[in-house]
Amino acid sequence: MYLLIGTPFDACIERVHRRLQATGEEVLVTPEPLAGEAQVCWDLTTAYSLSHLRLGQRSLSQGDLRGVLVRGSGIPLQTTDWDPKDYAYMQAEAQSALLAWLKSLPCPVVNPARAETFYRERTLPEQRVWLARAGFPTAPILVTNSPAEARGFARRWGGNLSYVPLTSTTRYPIDTPAQWAELERLMTHFPLALMEPEGPSFYLSLAADRLLWSEGPDSRVEPTPKQKERLGDATRRLAGLLGVQMLQVEIQLSDGHPPGYRRENTPRAFGFSLYPEFALYGEAEQEELAQGVVAALQGVRA
Repeated sequence: MYLLIGTPFDACIERVHRRLQATGEEVLVTPEPLAGEAQVCWDLTTAYSLSHLRLGQRSLSQGDLRGVLVRGSGIPLQTTDWDPKDYAYMQAEAQSALLAWLKSLPCPVVNPARAETFYRERTLPEQRVWLARAGFPTAPILVTNSPAEARGFARRWGGNLSYVPLTSTTRYPIDTPAQWAELERLMTHFPLALMEPEGPSFYLSLAADRLLWSEGPDSRVEPTPKQKERLGDATRRLAGLLGVQMLQVEIQLSDGHPPGYRRENTPRAFGFSLYPEFALYGEAEQEELAQGVVAALQGVRA
């Protein structure tokens, strides 16, 4: 039995599910393996760790599992019966239990995330430590509550920049007088993380031994073969640092920025996600990524 944690509407889950079933394997898909209607019994002693799950009409022990794919956080989906504060507590408890349970399984687990990356998406200011350790060039970031320093930083890009909150992955462009006024108002309360304006993005996705580049918005501007090779190596190192087999890195080029600041077409990492977006790729590439996931589930080393 293979357990796929996520929704059946996810392109990755759907393709991996179909590939496994085509080889005669049993597959169970659920977004909440330890929450909702699922029942779990996990017996922990000094000598052993044994767990048993009942999901719908299916009952299985940890020995029945041949592999687990993590494409979701496993949080309880039913929120209507909970006070928001209580739901936040239950969400954290369910995620903690799932994270610990995944670590206890004897079968291959694809993307058993670290606690630092499991509970919420991390933004570039937080991710840059991992990216730098893996060898990625990263975009410059300024954290300041000084409007003068912010405007001096923005002069590198013709007076524009992006505001990147630490509590979300959204980036806000700052390129109009009204946006600058709002930015400076926020600075009177706390320092803000600022970075260069967004440009066209490429995405580099890893699934076990499969490494694929998405198509960029302009075929005339893309990383060179040598740059792609270095970035691919850095992606594999990043996956090793995070202990995962699936990863997506956003890459932007400096093309289009004012000359003189840095060499044009320098690729820089703008962040990563543990859940590659299959929709960025064509049918053949999606199948190739799914093939990599299945190989990892079956214990084939990259």
